[in-house]
Amino acid sequence: MNTLLGVEADSGLLWLALLPAAWVLTLAFLALRHGPLLRAAWREPYFLDVPVLIESDDWGPGPAWQASRLDELAALLSQQQDSVGRAAVVTAD
Repeated sequence: MNTLLGVEADSGLLWLALLPAAWVLTLAFLALRHGPLLRAAWREPYFLDVPVLIESDDWGPGPAWQASRLDELAALLSQQQDSVGRAAVVTAD
């Protein structure tokens, strides 16, 4: 029998009593060692549903038919909504 805080306990109970302390020490070590990384990961945006992204690297001036294609894309996106009713958007610079 071992003594834990003045109370006799068998080795199975001693191990069980020390397990939470080991867990807390492990979490403290991880927080100290990887705190900035964990905070950055926690702040990352989260999407309940997978977003669909359409990306292009060239929106410069082109033939006139490109303007009509962009109008068609805007019309198509205006018909799409997410689960709370927000419309799809296009951002360009």
